[in-house]
This record gives sequence, structure tokens and C-alpha cells, in this order.
Amino acid sequence: MLRYNFRLKPTAEQGVKLIEFGSCARGLWNLLLSENLRRYRYDKTFLFYPEMATLIKELKAFEEFSWLKSFDSAAAQQVARDLDTALKNSFSKSRLQKFPTFKVSFKQKKLHCTMTVLGV
Repeated sequence: MLRYNFRLKPTAEQGVKLIEFGSCARGLWNLLLSENLRRYRYDKTFLFYPEMATLIKELKAFEEFSWLKSFDSAAAQQVARDLDTALKNSFSKSRLQKFPTFKVSFKQKKLHCTMTVLGV
């Protein structure tokens, strides 16, 4: 199997766009996972891809979620597909995959590690 490694050297403007894209993807993942956890606590059901895709469309109408309008819709659908796969794999007996977790940014991870070292 061949493997190629590439190093991207984005411009400052492209770097900002990549960070924005990652933040939107992470935010949407966390939002959809949170809704799934809420529903599971309420009635022991999950949202899967079709319901998550519909939810994304519905959320765009609310001011609180206006950031979803600037996120590419195909990428948003892929986030929903990825979470759908992660949810299904966590219940599959043939896979040893943990339940999906919330995604944090590098800054949040660094802060958490610093606080842990400091005993906070």
C-alpha cells in the first residue's frame, strides 16, 4: 500500500478559513451529539442521519444557530453522516468502538492539560 505525505502551507487567510471550518464542524458535531444524548435520556432513542440532516436545516432558521448558514451544507451533511456511523458502531457487537464523545479544540485540550497538571 502506497502512502503519500503532503505538507500544506496555507496563506494567513487560508489558515483562518481552515480554523473556521474546523470550528464549525466541531460545533455541529457537539450540537448533534448533545441532542442525541438529550433524546436518549428522555425516551431512549437516537437521531440518525435522516433526522440529523433535517434538524440541521431547521436550526438554520434560528438566530442562535446563524453560524450554520456560513458552513458548507455538504460538509454539514458529512458531519451528520460521521456521527451516524459513530453511533451505530458504538452499539455494534463486532466492533470495539466507544460511544462518541464531544470534540474540543486544541486550545481547550491545552487548557485542560494545564489545569490537570496544576491540580485544578
